[in-house]
Amino acid sequence: MTIASSKKPTCQTCRARKVKCDGGSVSCQRCVRGGRQCTYERPSKTAISFRHSRLSILGQTEVSESSTYDNCSPSPIGTHFASDASTSAPEECEIRNAHATGVVDTESGAVIQNSELTYPILNNSPFDSAGSDKSHIYGNSHAEFDISPAGPGFSPNEVNPLAPIAWDRDPSLQLSNLEAECMQFYVEEIGPWLDSTSPERHFTYTVPLLALRCNVLFNSIIACAAHILRLTSDDRTDLKDAEDLYQHEAVQLLIPMLGNVEFNNQNEIVFAAIGTLRMSEQWEEFVDRQYHLVPNCFISYEPLEKSSTAHGGLREATFYAYIRADIRMAILNKCCTRMQPSTWPLDTSMPSSDADWANRATWLLLQTINFCYGENIPGVPPREELEALIENWKESIPDGFRPYILQQSSNDSFPVIKLLSPWHVVGLQFYHACKILLVTNNPIQPAFCDIISFNKYISANILSHARSICAIAFSNKDFGTRINGSHLVTLAGQYFTGQEERSRVLQYMNMLHDVHAWPSKSCLDMLEQAYGGSVGGTPGSSR
Repeated sequence: MTIASSKKPTCQTCRARKVKCDGGSVSCQRCVRGGRQCTYERPSKTAISFRHSRLSILGQTEVSESSTYDNCSPSPIGTHFASDASTSAPEECEIRNAHATGVVDTESGAVIQNSELTYPILNNSPFDSAGSDKSHIYGNSHAEFDISPAGPGFSPNEVNPLAPIAWDRDPSLQLSNLEAECMQFYVEEIGPWLDSTSPERHFTYTVPLLALRCNVLFNSIIACAAHILRLTSDDRTDLKDAEDLYQHEAVQLLIPMLGNVEFNNQNEIVFAAIGTLRMSEQWEEFVDRQYHLVPNCFISYEPLEKSSTAHGGLREATFYAYIRADIRMAILNKCCTRMQPSTWPLDTSMPSSDADWANRATWLLLQTINFCYGENIPGVPPREELEALIENWKESIPDGFRPYILQQSSNDSFPVIKLLSPWHVVGLQFYHACKILLVTNNPIQPAFCDIISFNKYISANILSHARSICAIAFSNKDFGTRINGSHLVTLAGQYFTGQEERSRVLQYMNMLHDVHAWPSKSCLDMLEQAYGGSVGGTPGSSR
């Protein structure tokens, strides 16, 4: 039996004075006797959303089914109501729409400006948590809602209607056994990989919730999971059929969305669907279906940082998932990235979290790759500036990047370097990769008078960083960081001369293939070329 709480509320005046309050319904007696103003804290209509706490689409606005909200017009979030003097909206509606530009002060009712809150979000699904139709609340009979951006380049006083996003899937629909299996695999394995530098875990938690209401995202998730599961299950022909079916449906739904540039540039659903399909594509080593369209979704903004690296949320998570995939292909092919450095200038603000520091390292590695493999690439800083930025990053990172375990292993040629989270792993590995690339691609190498000096130089400037990359990869078992580190281990492993170290690198590559079906052919080819012969093992790109 549940017993209702009988605790009376405390007025704000008594709370501030740290005295007992009798919780009077209008004014407490203590304030009445003292002639003080008595106010009770009103239920919050809004909440301050810190940068790495925003859920971009779900959960930011909740429409009450009370008569108060029945009178609210379905104005898109991020816009103000019409300025017609004859039109007055209920107070609750005004407060709800203040999310676009700030937070409402509960005392004065004024909107506190906060640039960190200006972020495109969607109105709620027409289905409630039980799957019941709520379209009557919004004043329309179908499941279509507008995105209304309030970010850079848009005035909060203007209505900016874009193409509608259809919530075209009933979330109460029961998943089939195969769909449930794929959804579980996505949540447990694929989502965390895509969230390697996202503490909010948008791909792990937000995207599956959105997928229950949106077919393009649902089909993308099931197709990606079915593809990867198929590679680890030779006898599962049902997974191949499911992969083909759901991928076809996802692409058919994406095509018209991608044709609308204005809609495409704002719609996080499109970003997440493409990012998920791109994830699946990476398991096919020699197949490229052109799912790397994410940067085109951001290019309309100048500079790019305003649409990807300063907003947080699902958009930022998608952007960095793409960049990490772009970096992987550039390292394996020893070429420049698809992302044009000139469209992504350095965010000069101080990173506000450890994950932001990892994202800064991502920017540094992308710039380093283009500096080393390109020539006079627009937007790439000169060597001296790039080296200074990299060293400044290492000297300024928070204590969270310190290993919580750092010790020599008794049965491994590499030390144990355990880090607290995946973004710490990514950040440090990217830093060491920058150092290796800059040293090995320097046309001006120092002169050595003897072999001892040369060996010391190689050990300090290349091997120390190479061993750090590998030790971090071998010590941290997170699925996402294992995949993200495969090409970095290959980059580092090329410089080992000892048989024990080489064998450990090859063992790691074979483990990725056997356990995760991760394609290692390109990595093994690079190592074979570096080692001057066959490296053993026969991982392929698919089964």
